[in-house]
Amino acid sequence: MDIKDLEYFIAVCKYNSISKAAKKLYISQQGLSRIINKLEEELGVLLFYRTPSKLQLTEYGEYLLERANDLIKFHEDIINDLNSMKERKSGIIKIGLSYGVGVLLPHNIIENFVKQYPHVVLKFREFPDIVCEEEVLNERIDIGFCVAPVDENKFNIHSTHRHETYFMISEKNPLSKKPYINFEDISNETYIGFGKDTKGHNIFIQKCLKHGFEPKNNIAITAMESIYELCRNNVGIGFYVGPINSPLPQLKGIKIVRALNEDWFFDVTIVTKRGTYLNEITHIFLKHISKW
Repeated sequence: MDIKDLEYFIAVCKYNSISKAAKKLYISQQGLSRIINKLEEELGVLLFYRTPSKLQLTEYGEYLLERANDLIKFHEDIINDLNSMKERKSGIIKIGLSYGVGVLLPHNIIENFVKQYPHVVLKFREFPDIVCEEEVLNERIDIGFCVAPVDENKFNIHSTHRHETYFMISEKNPLSKKPYINFEDISNETYIGFGKDTKGHNIFIQKCLKHGFEPKNNIAITAMESIYELCRNNVGIGFYVGPINSPLPQLKGIKIVRALNEDWFFDVTIVTKRGTYLNEITHIFLKHISKW
């Protein structure tokens, strides 16, 4: 039994005649009779009393007619709602961000997307780098803004955006007076970052080891505002990530300083799980964000 069978049944009830209903439905009388007989066989009950002059509903037929009208209306509502959703492009896109990536997002592009598609909800969540990738693979988020590199056998990479890493130093620290900083200059400093679960931390450790020392004092914290405040108060040295060849920001009580003779990049890659289905609105968002 499907919706079409119920529509045919309702038409027969309306005209109390298979022949009249068949004419209105533009099908043969024999074809409509077979549909009604098959419906009765499937349900295991008699829906009509048949007389030479007319059809009369049985108690089963009366019950089915009442429920069939409700089902047809429910089905029409679903179709109308789905068509409305397609027209207004609604839905939810779940987006994962590696720690620190949120401040790098192209907020003007996201703002334009939200204005253009007001019925779409963008749900952002932050994770450590590896966890962000796992959330994409486990399909708990649709799109990941992850820190490169990622496994191209597991992810579709839609775009990658290169940033540069700088030291973030309190103006109270003598190192803030330098135009550039050698890694050797910071060998006795305390470092403030997102912790060992991030790729940026591992890159920093490798650079320190290359310059002959291992960092001793680390503070792991995930809130950028807290990192700014700790740096401002000279508790330790933090890290600032920004677009390459762009003006550095002016932060109250903090100096942003480049590392001397170091290629210190931070690449953000936009990924989805390889082989997974992406709905229309997710594709539209990815097209928008490609303008980054």
